[in-house]
Formats: sequence, structure tokens, C-alpha cells
Amino acid sequence: YLGLAAVAADQEESIASLDPSAEQQLEYSITRMIARVQTPTKPKIGIISGLPIFGASPRSFSMQNPSQAMQPWFFITELRKTYDVQEINLSSQEIDGDIDLLVLLHPKNLNNQLQYAIDQYLLQGGRIIVCIDPFAIMDRSPGPVKASYLQNLFKSWGFTMEASKAVADFDYATRLRTQDNRVENNPFWISTLPVAFNRDDIITSELESTADPVAGGLKKEAANNLTYEPLLVSSVNSALEETFKLRFGVGEIRKDFIPSKETYDLAVKISGFFKTSFPDGPPAA
Repeated sequence: YLGLAAVAADQEESIASLDPSAEQQLEYSITRMIARVQTPTKPKIGIISGLPIFGASPRSFSMQNPSQAMQPWFFITELRKTYDVQEINLSSQEIDGDIDLLVLLHPKNLNNQLQYAIDQYLLQGGRIIVCIDPFAIMDRSPGPVKASYLQNLFKSWGFTMEASKAVADFDYATRLRTQDNRVENNPFWISTLPVAFNRDDIITSELESTADPVAGGLKKEAANNLTYEPLLVSSVNSALEETFKLRFGVGEIRKDFIPSKETYDLAVKISGFFKTSFPDGPPAA
């Protein structure tokens, strides 16, 4: 079929062609197109991150070409084409109410005041994307801890993750070249197959594969009134392993490996009416 265009005043958006294979996304695509031409201002995304995704000064890096270190990551540049992207500093103590979506990307070492602000943003109807990590391979900060986990928030949101453990999956292992130039199937670097995705949710219905280096295993907490929906799961030939085993070769990992014979959730969607993570009120400064 030919495409579709939406025009409002001097704003115009179009869908180049209506693809029958993408029928499940058609309503979303049309709704987004109409929203773009009817909204004079871009939707606002606030991002909190423990990584230099917005760029950093050359002094923060030891590189032969330090000028590259000042550039924002590619996905930030792409988001800015459609959205008003706002960086929220790790020392912040509040979140603007006009933010349409809050993204926590490796939220490492957040102070209690900022966690409380996140809690209040959610309770007021906010939407959050959380990307947490048991071992962030892009975390170049000093110190051995490369994990991000917000225990108080996540417990009240209905899930847990062992911050020192990652999913090792030998069915979804990725072929990698080692430092001594050998090729091995590394179970900590997960390359999922189509069967791993939730086909009933629009977020993952059309995905075929993802690369998930050192992924945490999410687990639903005790029963509550929240809807917990897995979007991406491991195979049954997987287990939780301590992240310090990343230093070992695959042979050492395989030698002691015992599959759990159950899947681990790698990505989930949680919705419903949330309760505060701070029942005693704002934390002390």
C-alpha cells in the first residue's frame, strides 16, 4: 500500500508505506504521527545515568584521540531528533513534573534524595525505563564495583536482582575472540533467539535477537497488585553465576556449571498502582 501523511498547520509527518507485516504496530505508528503534528513542543525525556552518555571532557579519558570522548553516545543524538532530551545530574534532588518519560541507565550510587524524587515521579503517574546492570562493561569509573541496583525502589516495584550475579546461558552463548586470539562461546554474552521474546507485547513482538553482555536475572517478588510481564527470558540451559567469573575462561565456567533448568527474566514490564518506597516520608539530607 501507499503511505500516509498527517498535516496540521506547518507541521507534517508521514509513513512512507503501510507494510502488512508490521500491522501490529500500525495503530501505534499512526497515533505517533498524529501526535507529532499536533504537538508544538517535543515530548521531554529525562535521563539519569552513571555513564558518560552525554559526552565528557577529554581530561576524563586516556585516549589517543580525546576529542571523540566529548561526543554524546549515538542513541542520545538520535533521541534528540524527536524528543527534548534532558540530562538529570546524579546530585539532583528533584525531577521536573513536565518530563514525559524518565530513563535510568546504569543508575549507580544514586543518593537517597534523588531516589525519593524518582519514587514521587512514579507515584504521580510517571513512566520509567530502567536499565540496570550486574557488571557494566562500559563503566570506566575507578573501583571494582560495576553494578547498579536500587534495592529500596525495586523491592516496592515488585522485583529483585542479585547485583553480584549475571546470567550464564550456554544455549544463547556468543562467539567471541579472546585476548590470546582464541574463539570461544561465551555464556555471559547472551545472544537471544526469537523464542526468547514475548510475542504478545508490542515492545518485543517483532524482535528476532538482542545482544546482552553480562545480563542480570530479574525475579518477581512476593505477590502484589502490580502486573509483572516478562518481555525477554533466558533459556533453561542457564544459571546465575558470580560476575567475578568473567575473568575465567569458558572452560573453567563450564567445568562447574549446573543449569538451573528454569528461565531467568532479562527484561520485564511492570504496571499498575505503585506504593511509595519511602513510607516514612522524605529521607534526611
